[in-house]
Amino acid sequence: MSMEPIFFCTASYDCSYCWSAICSGVFFLLLLFSCMYIAGNTFLIHNFLLYPALFDMNRLILNQQGTRQVDIEAERNTVQYRTIQSPTDHAHLGPTAQRQAE
Repeated sequence: MSMEPIFFCTASYDCSYCWSAICSGVFFLLLLFSCMYIAGNTFLIHNFLLYPALFDMNRLILNQQGTRQVDIEAERNTVQYRTIQSPTDHAHLGPTAQRQAE
């Protein structure tokens, strides 16, 4: 049996080393991908590798108080939007519509 390196594997050499390397590589890749698939259900890989559009560094940096502040600001903007768009607010329609509404 020849003890040549794997990359010299040709018909003139004993290719048992080649086949063992190929089988080992395929087994390693299957093991790697199965581990990645299992780990894909975890938070980090699921959100940051499989769905990179969801990756927002600002959300990671914000602490609980900062997150609450964002929620308060969003709620305030929503309330302002509802106030402006309320049915009793006819200022944006002009004087004729205001008189008709009264």
